[in-house]
Amino acid sequence: MVAFLPLSTFLMKADEPIMVHIPLSSQQNVSKGNRDITLSPIECWYFSDVGIIQTTVYDNLGEIAIEVLNATTGETFYDSFDSAFTQQHILNITGSSGFYTITYSTESGETYLGTLELF
Repeated sequence: MVAFLPLSTFLMKADEPIMVHIPLSSQQNVSKGNRDITLSPIECWYFSDVGIIQTTVYDNLGEIAIEVLNATTGETFYDSFDSAFTQQHILNITGSSGFYTITYSTESGETYLGTLELF
């Protein structure tokens, strides 16, 4: 016996909130000999229902600057926080459609980059 489920079972309704994990890549200069995979000390999520980027930091990286650029509209959002005092940070963005780049710059000069496309 074959059961058919309605298409709506597999599709999320447009008005439902969406939580998107944004993978970050390190933009550090890595020596050619070092090929170890390391986890990013920064984790990034987008929450569609409230239009925020939530950042979680797992190491004390000192002062962290955040830049979120919507390359489609030109909107740019800036913020910074000190990871010595808080592990989580919230940045409000408009949530307009477009291709976003999220850049984290640490006090020591490390840079982490992520991308997000909103429709």
